[in-house]
Amino acid sequence: MFLEDMVRRRGYVHEFHRVLAEHDLEFLQAYEAMLDAAYLRQRRIPRLTKEMIYVGLLAGIGATREHLKSHMGAAAAEGATSQDILEVLELVLPVAGVARFVEAITVWKEVFE
Repeated sequence: MFLEDMVRRRGYVHEFHRVLAEHDLEFLQAYEAMLDAAYLRQRRIPRLTKEMIYVGLLAGIGATREHLKSHMGAAAAEGATSQDILEVLELVLPVAGVARFVEAITVWKEVFE
């Protein structure tokens, strides 16, 4: 039930959410409450903007492909085009370098082509 609520609010869940739901639901609930305040709840920054920021940050830190894909998909679901997301990834190149950029473009291609 908790995972279904997460999917409803986020549009996705990751494998680590499933693991925590099975093995440490209390921790997952605390994690989700923090994320709700910072990311999920509508405050001043629209969800689309948050997703675009997440895509850039995740690409820059070399997040897992699954994590990057989920936020690219969430950004697209909020109205971002593939070109919008590509432009965000292009911002990663001068800040985080070629390796992070190339990996992110590979994920972008999987999502949008």
